[in-house]
Amino acid sequence: MVGRKAPKEFGQQVEDWIQDRREKKGNVGTIPLTTLSD
Repeated sequence: MVGRKAPKEFGQQVEDWIQDRREKKGNVGTIPLTTLSD
């Protein structure tokens, strides 16, 4: 998902964000998608 080596904290943030999105179902603007794809 992330091309370069990301710190563990970042991975944890992504997991928290995904969980949060599942709960709220739709708050897409929280993290820009470019952050995850570059």
